[in-house]
Amino acid sequence: MKSPLRKLRGFGFQQHHHREKKELRAPAKLDDLVHAEQEMQEMRGCYDSLLSAAAATTNSAYEFSEALEEMGSCLLEKTALNDDEDSSKLVFPSSSSVV
Repeated sequence: MKSPLRKLRGFGFQQHHHREKKELRAPAKLDDLVHAEQEMQEMRGCYDSLLSAAAATTNSAYEFSEALEEMGSCLLEKTALNDDEDSSKLVFPSSSSVV
């Protein structure tokens, strides 16, 4: 039969041995965690770039639509001011006057 002191000594050894195993596994998990963090940072950068490109595209499309609206308004004004037949031939020449 073991004395209580020997039981405690064996218990302490088992805990120490178990702790060493955990410490050996911890660096591998830590490396995985660091790698996952780096991948998340890369994904965040890609996502930010995508949002920036989408915002620039939206802005360009809006500016293009404004320019088209201005051109259309200008054409309407010119055709309304020059409503007589001669000026409409200048703006929109007929096929018979083309040489």
